Amino acid sequence: MQGLKLIYEDSANEGKRLDITDIVESLRISTSMGNECGRADLSIIGDGASYSFGSRLHVMDGERGMFLGYLFSVTMQDSDKFEAVFYDQTRYLRNTDVIVVKGMTASQLFEQICNGVILSKDGKQYERKLKMGKVDASTYKLPAEVYEGKSLWDVMSEAIEQTLAYEKKMFVIRDNYGELEFRDIHNLESDFIIDADENALSYSYTVGIDNNTYTRARIGYENGSKGAREWGVVDAPDEYVNQWGILQYYRLLKTPKKTEELEAMCKQALSAFCQPTREVQITCLGDLRISAGVGVLLRMDGIKAFEGMSAYYVASCTHEITNDKHVMTLVLATSNFGG
Repeated sequence: MQGLKLIYEDSANEGKRLDITDIVESLRISTSMGNECGRADLSIIGDGASYSFGSRLHVMDGERGMFLGYLFSVTMQDSDKFEAVFYDQTRYLRNTDVIVVKGMTASQLFEQICNGVILSKDGKQYERKLKMGKVDASTYKLPAEVYEGKSLWDVMSEAIEQTLAYEKKMFVIRDNYGELEFRDIHNLESDFIIDADENALSYSYTVGIDNNTYTRARIGYENGSKGAREWGVVDAPDEYVNQWGILQYYRLLKTPKKTEELEAMCKQALSAFCQPTREVQITCLGDLRISAGVGVLLRMDGIKAFEGMSAYYVASCTHEITNDKHVMTLVLATSNFGG
C-alpha cells in the first residue's frame, strides 16, 4: 500500500483495532467539492460478513492520519475477497431536516449544523453532534430562510454559492481526518506541482459556458400574505447576451426585499458568474496530501491551452492505490471568481 497503514476499528468489538494493510488489494479515496461524500473503496481479502457497520477505517501515512471513514456497505461475490465502502463524516450531511437561517453567515450556519443547537420550525431545539475542526469565517449575512426537507448538503451548498457571489470567495466543506472543516480555498494552497515532464500522465481541458455561467439574474421574494412577488432582474452587458443568449440565474427568497436590493443582488450574482468556466482533468502520480479544495500548481510548458492560466483548485480528487502504484485523477478549476 505504498507505505500506508490501514487500521480497522471494530464497532462491534469495543473498538478493537486491527491492522488490515496486508489484506487490502486496492484502495480508492475520493473527495469532491460538490454534494458527494468523501469515501474510501477497498478490495479486501477475506469474508465481509465479519465486518460491522459503523466501524472506522484509519488510513495512515506514518503517524499522519490521511482518511477516517465509517463502514456503510459490503459487497460479497463468489470469491475470496469483498468490496467495502467507508464514508467520512460528510456522509451525515445527507440528512434532511428543517433548518432556520436568520441573521447568520455561511460559516456560522456550518457551526450551527455541526455542533450547535438546531432551531426547528416549531421553535424546539435539539443538538446535532458532528465533530468540527477549523472554520474560516465568512462575512456575508445570508437572507432569512426556512429550509424544510432539504439535505444539510443542499442547505450549505446554497449558502456557499450566495457567499461566493457577494464575497468573491469560494468555501469548501471537507473532512480532515475525522473533523469537519469549513475552509476558504485560498487558505488551502499547497506547493504540489503537476509537471508535464515529470508526474503528469494524461490531461484534458474544457472551457465553456454550459455550467455556472449566467447572462441574466432574476431574484425575487414571495409575499405570502398578499400572494404577490417582487422581482429584481438584471442582464449582463449586450455583448454577452448577444453572443451567449439568455442564461438565467434564478432565486426566490422568503424575506422581503426592496426592488433596488433585489437588483443589487442580481448584479452581485452576475459579477461572479458572467464568465466562462475552465476545467482541467488530469491524471498524475499520486500524493495523499491532495484532496478536494486544495490549491495546486501546473507546469505544462509548451501546451498552448494553459498559457496565462494561474490559480487552480481541486474540484474533485480520486486516488487509486495498489501495492505497486499510486495515481490520482484531479478535476481542476480556476479561482478567478469575478474579483
